[in-house]
Amino acid sequence: SEKVHSPGSFLSKPVSSGKKNKLYLKLKAPKEFSKESHHVLSKAEIGIVLHDVLRQLNAPEELDELLDKTRLEGKLSDKIINDVKGPLKSLLEQKEVKHWFGTHVKVYNESAIITPESKEYRPDRVIDDGKTIKVIDYKFGQYRFQKHQTQVKQYMKLLQQMGHKKVEGYVWYVSLADVVKVALNAVQGKLF
Repeated sequence: SEKVHSPGSFLSKPVSSGKKNKLYLKLKAPKEFSKESHHVLSKAEIGIVLHDVLRQLNAPEELDELLDKTRLEGKLSDKIINDVKGPLKSLLEQKEVKHWFGTHVKVYNESAIITPESKEYRPDRVIDDGKTIKVIDYKFGQYRFQKHQTQVKQYMKLLQQMGHKKVEGYVWYVSLADVVKVALNAVQGKLF
């Protein structure tokens, strides 16, 4: 018969039978997994997790699987996933955005660009469609800042220095459902 152990106790006998490698089970979860611990994720924390989802996303069809993975890893709750899944799918269908994901483009996610001075830059997503190199930076906040466009301009200049003739840049304000095209000259424009 199976013996029931009190929370926090260890099994009196090892689970494995090997003499050197004994495995014991602890039957009480740490506090961060307990029902008493109700850490509510901030919008910033949710944005960090979703940023990671987009980093791993190659094609829109992978979104459900990646969101399930974040749920299984305990990064996002079922409620949050249900709240963001529909809007994220819609965003991935936006006119400009849908061309950034799929098997028709070569994608470099957070790949390092290292300058001759040994400075390292990591654009969120660089896409090569065979004609144009596109640099996309994801933002999940509620505000648009000029520094976001300045950052993308820096990436664009670096890619041009690497010999890429046609380079485009975008800041994707995911939470705002807004894409801003970044130009290297003084003219800036909103795409949507």
